[in-house]
Amino acid sequence: MELSKLYKDALKKYPIAPADLLIIINKIFGLSKEEFWAHGSSRIVREKDIDKINEYIGRLVENEPIPYLTGEKEFYSEKFFVDKTVLIPRPETELLLEILLKESDRSSNILEIGPGSGIISILVAKLNKSNVTSVEINEDAMRVFKRNIELHNVGHLITPVYGDLFPPVKKNFDIIVSNPPYLSESALEFIDSNIRDHEPRTALLGGEKGYEIIERIINKSPLYFCDDGKILLEIGYDQKDIVKKILEKKGFRNIRFFDDLNGISRVVKAII
Repeated sequence: MELSKLYKDALKKYPIAPADLLIIINKIFGLSKEEFWAHGSSRIVREKDIDKINEYIGRLVENEPIPYLTGEKEFYSEKFFVDKTVLIPRPETELLLEILLKESDRSSNILEIGPGSGIISILVAKLNKSNVTSVEINEDAMRVFKRNIELHNVGHLITPVYGDLFPPVKKNFDIIVSNPPYLSESALEFIDSNIRDHEPRTALLGGEKGYEIIERIINKSPLYFCDDGKILLEIGYDQKDIVKKILEKKGFRNIRFFDDLNGISRVVKAII
């Protein structure tokens, strides 16, 4: 069967977007969109390739996100390996990264809590040459993180550590940064099904109220700061007031919130 015929038949049979199907074709055959349109009618598809395409189409029909199908996601103009053990990087987190890049430099010692795929740790190391300690509790996520460290050649700047939020061995940092789980149990039921059903629940759920992990980070972080240490956190859309109270109670000052493009307070910065 010609590849172009397989493409047309699949679009007639399944409720999938043409652009998504072309991404699958690129994944399996290594053909760009332009190459597909130029050579699809002359490319003969083998039986095993048909089975592979049908497998991917089945996953698409089940609303599995494209990055999990392709094994990669672009973030901040860089490509990262992802699988179902880590969250898919989102544009909102660019705000957290951009603030971190402004607040850090080559001399900064940074702690990232819960790196997941590693986009924050890797990019601040790659762009600012900062030294980063990254604490991850999930072994599968750590595997993905280490793969991305190798992919971006920043192993000399990043120290991956297994741990529950903070490193087992105490060390002082200039900046502590995290994009922690911050959804409440009730909010989790109302997010898009492709996120709720396919992305790791442990990376989404911050507790019954949503901010429990944020509170744990804030309360314990002063033990790990240098003088005038800064904390940077991504937070939920409705957590500005409660996060401000938690920070103030723990003695943080110069508390500032940063809004995303929708005018929602998405990142908080404070000094201890």
